[in-house]
Amino acid sequence: MVKSAVLTQAALWELETGQRDRARAHADAALKTGAASPISLVARFASEDAATAAGWESRAHLLPPQLQPIALAYAFYFSHLWQPAEPLWKQLAQNATQDDTVTGIFYARILTELNRAPEAAPYLRFYPIPPVTGIQEFYSIALPQFQILRRKH
Repeated sequence: MVKSAVLTQAALWELETGQRDRARAHADAALKTGAASPISLVARFASEDAATAAGWESRAHLLPPQLQPIALAYAFYFSHLWQPAEPLWKQLAQNATQDDTVTGIFYARILTELNRAPEAAPYLRFYPIPPVTGIQEFYSIALPQFQILRRKH
């Protein structure tokens, strides 16, 4: 389980830096451990090549239905497809639980990239503290984004 978590985290960081091939290799390795989280599958999906929102959407049906919205949201995010990402992330942000310290930050980045910084401000008001109830795989990416976005606002 630890090996899978580390490999998934590496895949997410590779996605954040645009290294899709390396991200795919890490996600594949995480999935092969047999103890991978659903986020490993999301990372694997987001590591594929698709230049357009339609390209991503055409492949999303291959994923389990409960993962499709989150996988598409992160695929759009890591591909910098801000416009099609915005409605997905808006929905995720509206449905986020109180202990979700990540979703609002990603949504704020998308709003900022779309030149809608005033709408992003409420998501950047408080410094997110990692939850004590479990690991949020995307937190290590969200925290630097939070700091970058706060400097811009």
